[in-house]
Amino acid sequence: MEEDPWLDRFEVVTYRRVSTLADILFPRRVPTQTMLRQIGERLNLPADAEFFSSTGFMTRLEADRLLYPRDAAYAKILKRQLSWLDFRRLKILNLNLDTAVLADVWTDFVDFERRSQTEIPFLLEQLAEFDKPKVLDACLGSGATSIGLKLAGIEDVVSNEIDGDFVRVAEMEARKHGVNLDVREYNWMDFGREYRGQFDAVTCTGNSITYLFKRREQLRALRNFKDSLKQGRKLIIDERNYDDHFLNGKYRYSGEIVYCGKDKVDAHPIHISDSMVVMGYHHLETGQKAHLVLYPFKRGELRVLLEEAGFRDIEVFGDYKRDFKPEDSEFITYVCRK
Repeated sequence: MEEDPWLDRFEVVTYRRVSTLADILFPRRVPTQTMLRQIGERLNLPADAEFFSSTGFMTRLEADRLLYPRDAAYAKILKRQLSWLDFRRLKILNLNLDTAVLADVWTDFVDFERRSQTEIPFLLEQLAEFDKPKVLDACLGSGATSIGLKLAGIEDVVSNEIDGDFVRVAEMEARKHGVNLDVREYNWMDFGREYRGQFDAVTCTGNSITYLFKRREQLRALRNFKDSLKQGRKLIIDERNYDDHFLNGKYRYSGEIVYCGKDKVDAHPIHISDSMVVMGYHHLETGQKAHLVLYPFKRGELRVLLEEAGFRDIEVFGDYKRDFKPEDSEFITYVCRK
């Protein structure tokens, strides 16, 4: 008889002790506790505990990852960015926020060769007016933009990335293509001070600006990008078309624009709301699963922020085309000047 795989499933139960009169008179945070319960096992909470929440049943490995997270750094960032309600929602989605796993999946999700066929010609067209342009790739990720530009002859490229796991995979990808990266690790909140007036172009592609959820931080990042540019030079920034391809319930991912590794990585939203989109990534060969939490810009919202940050001459492209229908485009790209 085959063993039932569901017998080896666990849930993580979070509880806290019952508030007492002293807690009411002298308010203080009542710490929460966690316990592991196997399917079929009775839930034996301590006598002085009240039930708080529980996850769905999962494997022991998944439960251990939840109890002893290696992804604490990303979780802390999200806790600071999200509302209390949204962060609490994340806790019940059983996410893997380990950026080491995400970085390993990302290289195949991007598919450098296929992405370069569309992204790099567009960027070169935008850079053509500059003689030996100096470019800041504000979000290196797994390296597609920086490596692609260098292979296309743009020699002076500075690559910025604060996540060490992504720096690791980007440098591996660069070595594979015979490219040397100039990597810096500055937070977007500090760009203006570190890079003031140095660049002919700043690129922030791959939907990266949507990692920020708070309007004041989005605006500060854009202003710092602007301060990093020489006068009259360009910011090239994009966003996914959340309005038409997420928020209306019609998710679209062709695998042809920006993220081209559809044959290796299945990508789909597991939660969509006006305040956050949670993406799940499943590597079809290795079985690795990772998640990313993003802010869904509404139509025109990013353009308004660009204007408020002081950018001018804003041009808009859909999937790298000047003439496009918004509802048909997966990515919206803005090219604007300081």
